[in-house]
Amino acid sequence: MTRATYMMEALERVTELRDRGALFVLSNSGGKDSQVQNIIVEALVPKAQRLTVYAELGDETVWPATKAHIEATIDSDFIVCKAVDAAGLDKGFFDLLDMNMARFVRQNSVGTNPWPEPTIRQCTSDLKTNPIDKAIRAAVKGLDNKLVVSCIGIRGTESAKRAPGFGTKENPSAFKFSKKLSKAGREVYEWLPIHDFRCRTDRNFIPGLTKDDVFDTIRDAGQEPFWTYEAGMTRLSCSFCIMSSKTDVATAARLRPTLYAAYVAKEMELGFTMMMPGANGPVFLEEFCGVKADPKLVEEFLASFAAAKPSRNRRVLAAYLAQLSKVNRAILTGSELTKAEATGFVTTLTDDEVTDLLNKPAFEKEEAPKADDSALAMTCDAPDAPAAPVVISLGSTRMGARTAPAPRVAGSKLNEKEELVLSLLSDEGLWSLKDLAEVAGLTNSNVRNSLRKLLRNGLVEKAFRGTYRATTKLAA
Repeated sequence: MTRATYMMEALERVTELRDRGALFVLSNSGGKDSQVQNIIVEALVPKAQRLTVYAELGDETVWPATKAHIEATIDSDFIVCKAVDAAGLDKGFFDLLDMNMARFVRQNSVGTNPWPEPTIRQCTSDLKTNPIDKAIRAAVKGLDNKLVVSCIGIRGTESAKRAPGFGTKENPSAFKFSKKLSKAGREVYEWLPIHDFRCRTDRNFIPGLTKDDVFDTIRDAGQEPFWTYEAGMTRLSCSFCIMSSKTDVATAARLRPTLYAAYVAKEMELGFTMMMPGANGPVFLEEFCGVKADPKLVEEFLASFAAAKPSRNRRVLAAYLAQLSKVNRAILTGSELTKAEATGFVTTLTDDEVTDLLNKPAFEKEEAPKADDSALAMTCDAPDAPAAPVVISLGSTRMGARTAPAPRVAGSKLNEKEELVLSLLSDEGLWSLKDLAEVAGLTNSNVRNSLRKLLRNGLVEKAFRGTYRATTKLAA
């Protein structure tokens, strides 16, 4: 199929859907491709049938003035969506990292990098795709016509991976039916308006869309691209993105030195690199792009991370890992750390928080540190702690193995998955099935089956809006 043919076929299908009164939902990041997509769709679809959606990722991720730029370059209804956790609190990129790290601790798999990878872009799915999908469902709720065309600004000329669109290299496609969103009476399609098209002011569509064509199209429409392109960035995504080149990371570090220090500090806290390992192993940001972060700012961010208020122990667990990560640069050598030795990585925990952490499935109680290269022990002096130190060990293996927790329920035999789910529900707050699966690293089916048994045994109860919590029927 020729380049022009598959795009024209998609255009014919889209025109039919427009005439049927479909709502066109345009995902807009503020970047050049989103801007050109908006120009094309505005030329085809009446204003009353257009809705622009922007996924707000938070100050720790997005470039300043992104939202204002989008509003200045569109002529349609505009909504902002944001990822939230089960408690309804905003979930940002650093929250996602903390959640991943907490999950790996529970699974005794702290050798796993919590940062997203190019092949596993959890940041995109959790913070962009899922909130936008939710916004689409909300937009047509209560409407008689639930016909939707979701528009995504992807160019086929960007990379070999994006060249096929929804199809294959031999048979590219820019249009498809969405099985995931076509439920509850909805009929949803996905369209790539600029996959191989550009639109000039005379509304003529021309095959092929290079980077220069994108900027020409924007200026032909009487608009200007986002300010970061002029400042030297080659693409607009997150300020610091796992997909960024060395040049873009260095440019972003120059433009946003304070935020850069936060990312350097986050690498230090977690003990893992943001960018994929090179030929000689992991490479931290400062080495990757050649820009040194302000050490004072880095220390301030480390302190702020450690002092963050716990949210269902995610940040508490991350703070403990931060103490461990002083040796994690050497891939957890087995060194023993005291609180004093881990200065800059510690947080103040109450006795109850320490006790709760020690009861987590991933931790083991020991009388004293073992002189064993395969285990990492850390002495923690909690406020008013007894003279004998409390030692937390991550066990003899870090990759994949999960330590079986001690029985916590009297008179009830629970398997490992059920015990893990129960331990999460024992934390303060309400948990949805999805959030339980995400944090525990289990499938939705595993969590659903575990919840059924826990409900039958009276150990868990339903709260509201599909959330669960533990009852008081736990062993003392």
